[in-house]
Amino acid sequence: MLKNKHVDYYMDQYEAGKIKVSKYLVLLFSYLKKYVLNRDDLYFDEVTHERYIAFTEKHYFKLQPYQKFITAFVFLYYKEGDHPFFEQFFLYMARGAGKNGLISTLTHFFISDLHGIKKYNVSIVANSEDQAKTSHKEVFDVIEQDGKEGVLQSLFRHTRSEIESKTNGSILKYHTSNAKTKDSLRDGCVIYDEVHEYEDSAIVDVFSSGLGKVKHSREFFITTDGFVRGGYLDDLKERAERVLRGEAPDDHLLFYGMFR
Repeated sequence: MLKNKHVDYYMDQYEAGKIKVSKYLVLLFSYLKKYVLNRDDLYFDEVTHERYIAFTEKHYFKLQPYQKFITAFVFLYYKEGDHPFFEQFFLYMARGAGKNGLISTLTHFFISDLHGIKKYNVSIVANSEDQAKTSHKEVFDVIEQDGKEGVLQSLFRHTRSEIESKTNGSILKYHTSNAKTKDSLRDGCVIYDEVHEYEDSAIVDVFSSGLGKVKHSREFFITTDGFVRGGYLDDLKERAERVLRGEAPDDHLLFYGMFR
C-alpha cells in the first residue's frame, strides 16, 4: 500500500468525520484506494514534494491539507521509467477556493531549479487576457516584492509578459485562447484556466501538441462552473466521472471536484 503523510491525513480526516467533502471526493477516495494506492509499481517523490511545500510556504502562503493532498499526486511516479502516473489534473472549484493561488505556486516551482528539470516551460491559457494573467501576475508580484537583493530576483528574470529562470532556461508565459493564431512553447506543462468558457477542445488540442518533448509533461484544467452546456467542461466532467467509477483504467486524470 502506497503511503504519503499528506494523502493519509486528508483521507483520514474524512473517515473520522472531521471534514465534509463533495460526492466527487468520496468517489475519488474510493478510486484511489481501489486503483492507485494499492499498486506496487508507483512511488511518491516525497523529497521534491516537500521542497515544493517549503518553497510555497516561504514565498507564498501556508498550504491547506487539501492542497498538500492534491500536490502529492503531482509527484507520483512509476518506478520503472520514472514518469508521472497522473499527467492531467482537473480542479473543479468554486470561486475563492484558491485554485489560481495553487497554480501560481506550482508554476513558479516548476520553472525553478528545485524542480530539477531544465527548460521546463509552462504556458497558462485562458479566454481573456486578464484571466490568463492572473497566476502570471501573482508570480511576478512575489518576485518583485522580494526586492532587488532578494534570492528570487537573483534567480528569475521577470517581465509583465514572461518569467524566466536565469539558471535553467525554464519560461512561464500566458496566452489567450485563440487556437487559430497561438502555438505553444516547447512546454513541460500547460494550465487551462476557466475551461467552462471553452466551447470545444480546439485550444487544448493546440497546446497539448507541444507536450511530450520535455520530461514529466503535465496538464492542469482549472475552472469554476459555468453556463456553456455541451461544451468542453461537460465533456471533461463526464470523462472524469468515468475515471472515478473505475470505467477508464488507462485514463490517468486526477479529478478534484469541490462541488456537490
